Amino acid sequence: MLDAVLLEGIHCLSREVELKQLLHKLVELIHQNYPWQKYLVLVNQFPKRKPWSITEKFSAQEEKFLAIYLATADDAELSTQIHREDIAISNYQAEIPLTLVTYFKSHSQSIFVEQANDVAELRQDLYLSQQQPENFLGVPLLDQDNFYGIVYLENYTNSLNYTSEIQNFIQILVTQTAILLGNLELEKKPVQAVLEKQIERALLLEKITQEIRSNLDITHIFQVTVEQIGQVFGVNRCLIHSYHQETDSVLPVKAEYLRNEALSLMGYSIPLEGNLHGRQVLSQDKAIATTDVYQDPLFAQIHDICRQSKIKSTLVIRTSYHGQTNGVIALHQCDRRREWTNDEIELLESLAIQVGIAIAHAELFERKSIQKQELDHKNQLLQLEITEKERAQEFLKLIIDNIPQSIFWKDKNSIYLGSNQNFLNDTKLTSETEIIGKVNYSFRSIYDKLFF
Repeated sequence: MLDAVLLEGIHCLSREVELKQLLHKLVELIHQNYPWQKYLVLVNQFPKRKPWSITEKFSAQEEKFLAIYLATADDAELSTQIHREDIAISNYQAEIPLTLVTYFKSHSQSIFVEQANDVAELRQDLYLSQQQPENFLGVPLLDQDNFYGIVYLENYTNSLNYTSEIQNFIQILVTQTAILLGNLELEKKPVQAVLEKQIERALLLEKITQEIRSNLDITHIFQVTVEQIGQVFGVNRCLIHSYHQETDSVLPVKAEYLRNEALSLMGYSIPLEGNLHGRQVLSQDKAIATTDVYQDPLFAQIHDICRQSKIKSTLVIRTSYHGQTNGVIALHQCDRRREWTNDEIELLESLAIQVGIAIAHAELFERKSIQKQELDHKNQLLQLEITEKERAQEFLKLIIDNIPQSIFWKDKNSIYLGSNQNFLNDTKLTSETEIIGKVNYSFRSIYDKLFF
């Protein structure tokens, strides 16, 4: 069902050839499927200006934008359509979450926030501090290195159960919109074939993402990742390595996909010392495509590893979550030298984002499971200790009750704490509870008979 809705949505977007209509259609599609209470699409003033590069430095306050603002009325229909062109950000800081633009210059992933104060970079935002939405979602209009702007959605009541399905749906539509923005630069160039490829890639991306994120077991995620990616790319070998910056000086192989009798590397670890290629991969979110590993200077120190593994061409990218590397995906072509296409590189980069999120969630689930097991074990030990103490007390009570003398015990204030059965018999009491917390005066007549 989601595939069909997405496919229809992408087709609707692809039919729009004018910037404002394209952005309006994006908001309408989101609203029809997962309605929010306020929408803001903020884009670089296109096509008068080139899109920003995600790597270049800039001052957002100096840029000019096209802003499209839509809100929902009480009947949940889209209304209040406002267009502003060539706006200077510095004049609208109270109306626009400006810090999100700067935030996405260093974070390429969407962000869902329930409290703006939870994200350090957003605490000083004038708009968010004044409006105080119940929750909001920011998604970058990003296509490869080109950062066109942001899509901002917010709620003032906590009416939306935000799920990964909603995230994937909105992310794919926004990504397709960013790609279409890029295509608008070509104007008269035929785009139908390009759009068909984009649709195919979007559906393939969603299919693989659902497979990868269908289970929180880290071993399952690793294995599904290499199998799905290895089959789609038709490589001889696909590996996934784990990585933890604080402890790892190597990249251990955690799962592999093999084809055409490629040599297995399971159990092997790629050293990082002297490995310029490995260090470069870990430092960026873009994939590194290599047609001939023996001609690439990044592989100069690891030619022996390449020969032993029979590698001729590679396409490698890190996986990450909130900027922290948590793995590496490596595609190996062993039977020939391979020229990697832009479509292949872009698809792997999109997949790496989803795999990074899946790994982070699985590792968190694994930590929580271990903590629960440890807590359960401690509770079991505590319960065992309590049971042993109760048994010891029962055994001691049995001994005291069978002593022929009357026995009782008090605290330092002469308040009764307990007695044996013979004492209860002598005092004509029926239960030990009748004496606990009492003093001699509480049953003076019985006490006098016993001791006087």
